[in-house]
Amino acid sequence: MFYVKIPKCASTSIIQTLDAQVVEQEDGLSPSKRIFTVVRNPYSRLVSCWADRVAGQGWRNSFSKEASYWKSLGIARKMTFFEFAKAVAGIPDWVADVHFRSIVALLDDVPASLDFYIRLEELEKGWSLVVDACGEIESPPVIKKSAHKDWRRYYYSNPFLVDLIYERYQKDFETFGYGKLVA
Repeated sequence: MFYVKIPKCASTSIIQTLDAQVVEQEDGLSPSKRIFTVVRNPYSRLVSCWADRVAGQGWRNSFSKEASYWKSLGIARKMTFFEFAKAVAGIPDWVADVHFRSIVALLDDVPASLDFYIRLEELEKGWSLVVDACGEIESPPVIKKSAHKDWRRYYYSNPFLVDLIYERYQKDFETFGYGKLVA
């Protein structure tokens, strides 16, 4: 079983769960192994990115190494979610940091196709696919959770922002079956 890491989609929890519970580790992609990832609603993923990397501790911890790069993209520490979302909407995937690059673009870099994906919002139910492929593996616990309000609250009063983010991540919305939020 190979897991494709997508930032801001419970990747820390999943990696720690799989590393702790999957004994057999192999290098390279084997045709006999199944490949999966976990995806997340793009609206929710962007709020999580902002809360962790811009408004929260992520800036100080890992972001500080890349602060000049993010600043060159028009992203600054403590900017509002609205300011951050507007900046991200104007950044093409080929320039975007992995934390806000579209999932479809991140998966373009994978040298093989996925066997399945699990929506983060349905992780408990979807984890049965991993269990079927690997044997009994416990569901990943929540290890890192960025501090923010329900992600919908960042969009409800702003139809402009809903449309802007939908347009930026339209391939993700369509590919993984997420609907457009109604503001």
